[in-house]
Amino acid sequence: LVDAAAGLPFSPFETEALGGDRSWQTGSFAVAEILQYVCDLGEIQRDAVYRAIRDAYAELGYGEGRGSGVPSMDDVRGRLEDLEGSKGIRNVLSRTRPIFDFGLFRDIAGPAPDPLANGIVLDLHMQELETLQIAAAAFTLRRLYRQMFSWGESDRIRLAIVLDEAHRMSRDTTLPRLMKEGRKFGVAVMVASQGLADYHQDVVGNAGSKIVYRTNYPMSKKVSGFLRPTRGVDLSAAIEQLDVGEAYVQTPEMMTAQRVRMRPLTSDS
Repeated sequence: LVDAAAGLPFSPFETEALGGDRSWQTGSFAVAEILQYVCDLGEIQRDAVYRAIRDAYAELGYGEGRGSGVPSMDDVRGRLEDLEGSKGIRNVLSRTRPIFDFGLFRDIAGPAPDPLANGIVLDLHMQELETLQIAAAAFTLRRLYRQMFSWGESDRIRLAIVLDEAHRMSRDTTLPRLMKEGRKFGVAVMVASQGLADYHQDVVGNAGSKIVYRTNYPMSKKVSGFLRPTRGVDLSAAIEQLDVGEAYVQTPEMMTAQRVRMRPLTSDS
């Protein structure tokens, strides 16, 4: 159990896993992308974050063949302060302040938890700021994405990533990549939300199995388009009439969607 309010047990500036001489530079841009949507930054502000992280790496010798360690949050914040003062870039620090001021990441002596060992639950309910809830989930997904390349390919499920209230991740840049590339590494992704509009189009497009509960018009017409109905069934209307505990389900192996019902667990079940 990882309590996000106590800080994530890894650094957002880790460079291993993806490898390559420029992993620190591409990693800098990836972190800047996450902060762009989490903190609602503009293009120029995102570029300032990228330059601050990149220059913090360069100070440690990266790019000269002698890089070691990773920048601290204070290193990056200091460089952002310099950029705001000298380049006339405005409001970057004010918008990213929760990331730097509220202990989103903690200093740790040992290795971070291994998701393949016993699994991890990321607990967000004690983290009161929604910005930090979204950031915690986003950086955790990015770390899993980077780690999976070192696991090698697999013909079985190694790790299932379950995201409840997925509307919080509707603008996440890593989730669509996990769904596109994760299968061959044994990564399954399950996302749940109350509306189809909450999902990035690539998330819906890469979903193999779909479970649709009662949905009202006009969204019922849209979600029915992702299922293949049995002949003669008006799937849109049928979805609008589903009872509590009923859903239409279609997996990659099913020719048409089937109406299913959850039954309460009994001692005979």
